[in-house]
Amino acid sequence: MRRREVLFPIATLVLTAGCIGPAFGGDCRVEGDLSGSIDTDGITRVEITAQAGRLEVFGGAPGSTITAEGRLCASKQSYADDASLEVTRRGDTAVIRVDLPKTSGWNANAYLDLRVDLPSDLPVEIDDSSGDLEVRDVGALTVRDSSGNIDIQRAASLEIEDGSGDIDIADIAGDVEIEDGSGNIDASQIGGVVRVDDNSGDIDVSRVSQVIVENDGSGNIDIRDVDRDVLVREDGSGDIRVRNAGGDVTVDRDGSGSIVTSDIGGRVSKPD
Repeated sequence: MRRREVLFPIATLVLTAGCIGPAFGGDCRVEGDLSGSIDTDGITRVEITAQAGRLEVFGGAPGSTITAEGRLCASKQSYADDASLEVTRRGDTAVIRVDLPKTSGWNANAYLDLRVDLPSDLPVEIDDSSGDLEVRDVGALTVRDSSGNIDIQRAASLEIEDGSGDIDIADIAGDVEIEDGSGNIDASQIGGVVRVDDNSGDIDVSRVSQVIVENDGSGNIDIRDVDRDVLVREDGSGDIRVRNAGGDVTVDRDGSGSIVTSDIGGRVSKPD
């Protein structure tokens, strides 16, 4: 089944001043709903491309349908007319894509708050420009995000490439890889290896199998309740604290800040 829906009929538009809060720093004079759906028969993965606005992706939907429902806010009618939501099939991939017009001028604004519901355990790839992201109950998950906070729970595995914003993840069955520009990182209940490359912000990791911090520019590192080894290859500034690790703890290079370890099952190696 192939379905492309760009639903923004003029009859559904509500023209008001400030009908929705200016979440992205602009006025919301025009609002409306966009939606689309596709049958999951033969679908093995999902690609979502979102732009400005909040994005929610929830697994566990009943039946065999992927649905996308969005709430559009724009500062003028022409921006609303140029916005679209596409839900299509490309081979075995369900493709969900948001297109928003470029805006210019004082208080100019166009964003779409989008919710996607899909069956559990489907692999998902997300490309998101700005706005908060929330994901629950999916298969292998890949996220490329420019800005906004990220909240992810219950995925098979996880890869994140993020520009800015806090990252909060929990209950990931497999490995986690995070490349982050700025913002705090909180990861817990990870069944595989957690690998982090972070420019700035605190890192808090707990109840995981193994931890590798490839690079940390600035911010504190707090790691606890690790089954195996902890490795910090390079740390710029900030304290490092590791507690209750079953294997070795190794810090290869450290710029500044204290290093404190306790309840370590293996060897502890720190720079001189």
